[in-house]
Amino acid sequence: VALGVGLGQRRGMEASRLWDVGIAALIGGVVGGRLEYVRTHWRTFAGDPTASVALRDGGMVFYGGLVVAVIAMVGVARWRRLPVLRMLDAFAPGVPLAHAIGRMGCFAAGCCYGLPTDVPWAVTFPPGSEAPPGVPLHPTQLYEAGWNLLCGVALLAFWRRRPADGRVFGAMLLVY
Repeated sequence: VALGVGLGQRRGMEASRLWDVGIAALIGGVVGGRLEYVRTHWRTFAGDPTASVALRDGGMVFYGGLVVAVIAMVGVARWRRLPVLRMLDAFAPGVPLAHAIGRMGCFAAGCCYGLPTDVPWAVTFPPGSEAPPGVPLHPTQLYEAGWNLLCGVALLAFWRRRPADGRVFGAMLLVY
């Protein structure tokens, strides 16, 4: 959010309005990410729907969070009279950077793991993680974290070239 606010200020938008958008993005991201996780794991929650709000037990889906965050951001940007596409461009480079941090969390939890492999960089997870313990697996979480870091840096470079409004956000969607 701080990166998006800083980039937005460089394009002439007011910081306080951008912070409002950023807070809406954070809330929308958590709500949307959890809603999509619950939707895709409904059998887990069907017996105890109250467990669906237990965020401490983990479980979010990135694209669900992205969709709801963008809807919230657009709504707040319109309310706060910000140029929507320019605002989305300012926040776009931070999305893959934040996603990279999330993937590191996936690695720590052992979720979102890859297929079994015998490559030298295979990882094994301990008992208690979501991955099968003791099985050498591709560290897909680290692959995606690296890809997201690369995408974030590339989007920052693209943003600096001052493309037409909406193009940095569009590029973020394409590279995702």
